[in-house]
Order: sequence, then C-alpha cells, then structure tokens
Amino acid sequence: MATSQNTAHYNLFINGAWTKASGGETLDIRNPATGGLVAVVANGAEQDVKTAVAAASKAFPAWSRKTAEERADALYAFKALIEKNADRLAHLITSEMGKPLKEAKTEVGFAAGLLRFAAENTRRLEGDIIPGSRPGEKILIEKIPHGVIGGISAWNFPLALFARKVGPALAAGNTIVIKPHELAPLAALEATRLAEEAGIFPAGVLNADFSHFV
Repeated sequence: MATSQNTAHYNLFINGAWTKASGGETLDIRNPATGGLVAVVANGAEQDVKTAVAAASKAFPAWSRKTAEERADALYAFKALIEKNADRLAHLITSEMGKPLKEAKTEVGFAAGLLRFAAENTRRLEGDIIPGSRPGEKILIEKIPHGVIGGISAWNFPLALFARKVGPALAAGNTIVIKPHELAPLAALEATRLAEEAGIFPAGVLNADFSHFV
C-alpha cells in the first residue's frame, strides 16, 4: 500500500509482495454516501490471476507440511492483528460500502471470531475408520490438504467473508488466492497488509488478487 495526496493506493498481493497489475489498470473505490474517492486499487487481468495461482502452488507443499499447531499459531496471530486494528478496519468498511460504524465494528469482531474458529479446529481435522463391506475389512478416510483454493468475497461483509474463506483454507493446509469484491476490497486488502507486515504467512500462502477478470 502507498498513499499520495491523502488517497490510499493498494496493489495486488502476490507471492509475498505488492505488485502492480500487469496491464497497469486501476479502479477507484468511492464512498457510497459522499461519492468521495477513498482509495485506488490495482485492477488485475488474467495473467495476474495465473501468477497468483502459480505462487500459491509453489508455496503449497511447504505450508501443507506445517503441523496443525503451526498453522493454528499463524491464524491466532492474524486474529490478534485484526483485533488490534479494529478501529481502522471498521472505518474502512464504513467508507467503502456504507455500513454504519457500529455494525462495521461488529463485523470486525465477527471476522476475528472466524479466524479463531479456524485456528481452534486445525487440530480437529481428524479422519475416520469405518467398517468395510467384507468381514474384517476397515476403510481409512484421511483428510489431507487439497492444494490452491480460490476465494471470492462479497461486498456486504467485506472483512468477515474474507476471514471466512481464508481461515478454513489455511487451517486445512491449503494455500489461497482471494479476490475481494470490486465495490469493497479495502478492508480485505488492509488485513492482508497487516499480515504481510507482521510476517505471519510465508510468501505465496495468502494472495490477494483484485482482478475484474475473475
């Protein structure tokens, strides 16, 4: 993120770095109540999505080998950051999509709770042993990480739905490419920035790719 003339600028977050859109395009995010410019975000293209997926694919093997405790610790740290920066995130939600500030603060708490829920359940991802169809036969069902998850969040709960997708994906050992909604991407991008600055996730594990192509 960068700022100029009091306007925030957010690029795409791919492979642990903020990157301009390959086509150089941007999108203005305006306050729905006043029409004022709140921020400018990079507007990616198909190539940017492919780059993000490639980064997530590369990061997947190492992240999937993390223990449940290690993944939980990362998500707990992310939750703590959300809570520490609750006021800023709530004001962003209000300015980008018009939700009353009181409700926006409630949403931030909801987002933190979703991350906590995901962290708590990393150690509950258990398999099953069930009887087979033949005598003495047992069937083992093992839950393993899938790979790269693609997430698309909606405008009405821009931070909570971001957390609802990111938390379970990372808890299960997957990596993710998340696309915030074009009307309200700022809270999700700001949360990603907080995680990046704190060094919570290895490069490529969490990617925020705002692309109209998706």
